[in-house]
Amino acid sequence: FESATVVTVDDDGLIIDLRFPPTTTVSGRVLSPSGSGVAGMCVRLIEPVEGTEIFTQDTCEGAAVTDAEGRYAITPDPWEVGQTRSVLTWDPRGRFAGTLAGGTRSPGSATPYELVGAVEVADVTVRRGAVLTGTAAKAGSGDGLAGICPTAYVGSAFVWGTLETCSSTTGTYSLRGLPAGTVTLALNTDISSGYASRWYDNAASQADATPLRLSPGQQRTLATQVYLAPGVVTGRVVNASGKGMAGALVDFGGAYSAQLGGCEGPLCATTDSTGRYRITLPPGTYTPLVSDVAGRFAAAFSGGVVVKAKAKAVVVTSGGRVSQNFSVRLGGRIGGTFEATDYRPGIARVLSGPGVTIGVLDIGQDGTITSSRLLAGRYKVALEGSGILYDGTSSTNWASGLWIEVKGGQTTSIAWHQSPMPTG
Repeated sequence: FESATVVTVDDDGLIIDLRFPPTTTVSGRVLSPSGSGVAGMCVRLIEPVEGTEIFTQDTCEGAAVTDAEGRYAITPDPWEVGQTRSVLTWDPRGRFAGTLAGGTRSPGSATPYELVGAVEVADVTVRRGAVLTGTAAKAGSGDGLAGICPTAYVGSAFVWGTLETCSSTTGTYSLRGLPAGTVTLALNTDISSGYASRWYDNAASQADATPLRLSPGQQRTLATQVYLAPGVVTGRVVNASGKGMAGALVDFGGAYSAQLGGCEGPLCATTDSTGRYRITLPPGTYTPLVSDVAGRFAAAFSGGVVVKAKAKAVVVTSGGRVSQNFSVRLGGRIGGTFEATDYRPGIARVLSGPGVTIGVLDIGQDGTITSSRLLAGRYKVALEGSGILYDGTSSTNWASGLWIEVKGGQTTSIAWHQSPMPTG
């Protein structure tokens, strides 16, 4: 279609140009430091803008693949034609470190290309990736620990373009395709196993991790990472008459799981038909929160309190067993009305302290508000999304919100006037 095909649709002169635009292609080569082409590299387009997030995988699904001479060709999506893009390449086999056009790993510094016609990208030279290999072992026995997965970080940003191999029963893990530079290494577990994720070398936080300085192609074997055996917590949730509460949610992360509709993380257990639960946890100190999706009782921290700082600490030791029971009560509620100039229904979080959710407040179609059951105590409420507090004059500052006193078995009524309704 070298010339336009024009169709007149109506007498008003509305015209449709049916000419197909010329095909746009992006092509180039990926080379090794010696100048030879590298086969099997994944290549795709990205926005050359600082802050662009880069995600890679251990396959080239959705990307072009270099041939035996390191050549690739990409046909951009139609909506990308005319836009500015750069080229990202990574190695699904972990031989080479991932690179952007221009020899950088920063999207903001990558060489930009306007996607018009046939675009020939300058050769992208990749360097050999470093390899880290290590062993995870169980404390005491020294047996290998399976399921340890390594991830490298530079500051708070994870290192993209690597090939991760999680440990098997031998405890051996590896990470390939790492760029030259200094990284910290997170060794992640499936926490449902009861083993806690750690940082190299046996550090509980990134701040305490041992930095690893890497050079191109370096192969480094790390010291053995030792993991303490988990402990077990068992218990029962009962009401005031001693009846077991089936389906109660016991969250050892202190989360109000009822708002999520059930347990969503490995730190949470759901009681059985007799109100009993069992959970395996890494050694540590916990302040669990019990809640109920069905709204049969008020949420409470261990010790039957609503203030997290006053909760009874549950200490889990390596290989130990501990019991934690909960006796739950009905509690009262927060009710009343909600008004806004551009009103719409929604929810608010009921807070017993800054960032500590212990209930929810539903805002109905007619502006009536009703909270979940709450133990006697003082609370603040904040609109979900915006975080605006009652009655903090549209403020999200904790100190500006008003305390609401709830008494056992009673409903405390409030009138919440919000103008305008926040958009968060």
